[in-house]
Amino acid sequence: PLTTIRPQSFLLRARTKKQISPQAAQKLAQKQKTKTPKKAVQAPADSRYEIMKRILYQTPKTEMPPMTEEELERHEIIERAWKLLMRNRREARERELQAKFRKMKQANRELERTSLTLFKAAQSMQPNTRFPKQMKIPTETPPLSGWNYTYTPPKASENEQEMR
Repeated sequence: PLTTIRPQSFLLRARTKKQISPQAAQKLAQKQKTKTPKKAVQAPADSRYEIMKRILYQTPKTEMPPMTEEELERHEIIERAWKLLMRNRREARERELQAKFRKMKQANRELERTSLTLFKAAQSMQPNTRFPKQMKIPTETPPLSGWNYTYTPPKASENEQEMR
């Protein structure tokens, strides 16, 4: 006689019934009871993973050794000077951005005053416009090469000259 069993290992793998003999079912049950879980085998160390771990999970900073009063005072002075420098830089950047924004608003008002059609075209948002991929990433500093003073525009073809 054949018995229908559904051992746990089969449940995990597939939801199908398997026909086996009662003796085989007992052996399978014994085997599953006595099985010891296998330890996970570690893959050989890959230097890339070690580097990633080192970067992502840096060791916590060690505590500073105790300082004398003179060293503490010197440290505080340096900290204050650094914070002052950072504040001055931040304020200068904010002033620069505010000036640029004022100039942009002024240019917009001037454009609106001189040519309403150009102003409306400049203000309209086209739905499928994407940022050009070929354009360089904006930076805060000018390029080292500077301006190309020898640049000359390409000569227009005869067809383009006729259209003008």
